[in-house]
Amino acid sequence: MDSLSFERYLELRRVDNYGEWAAMMTEYAIDVDMTDALAADESLVAVRTAAIDSITLVNDPYSFRKEIYIADSVNSVWLLMHLEGLTLQGALDKLAVLVSDNERRLIAARDRVLAGPLGNDSDVRDYLTELEHLASGNAEFHAISTRYHGKDFKGKRFISGEVTIIPLPSTDEVAAADIAQMRAPD
Repeated sequence: MDSLSFERYLELRRVDNYGEWAAMMTEYAIDVDMTDALAADESLVAVRTAAIDSITLVNDPYSFRKEIYIADSVNSVWLLMHLEGLTLQGALDKLAVLVSDNERRLIAARDRVLAGPLGNDSDVRDYLTELEHLASGNAEFHAISTRYHGKDFKGKRFISGEVTIIPLPSTDEVAAADIAQMRAPD
């Protein structure tokens, strides 16, 4: 993390944070093959990349709260603090701007695809819609998930405000508790 640029971080996270996987699963979910269309149109690649980047850019501020207690440094919040000398709040504010900028890039690239030669292709149009759903669904998941807000959160929607950073259980801790409960004598 100490030697990454922000762009290189995003490049790595496109693979590491399931972004490439999610974009490919989108094709399978709607039964289209975008191989040729992606090779033919840089704007379609830009939509796909922005949708993938939204997974990381939205995930990082929400997961930071959970990751801080397990000393997981693979997060853009830490990277922005390191690269730009920002405070935690400054890094979160910068990330909010990056999320908004990424959404604008996705919309602008989508509009270029729709105005271009692939704009009337029904498979491409369906794929564009689903990439938008991928980005917006990811944002909604993070805003309502107990994974990032704790089990007492109960699905309320969180989009802004002050957050107290407290330890949240890791996936391993949840699994261990579940296994211990199943093995406990009645």
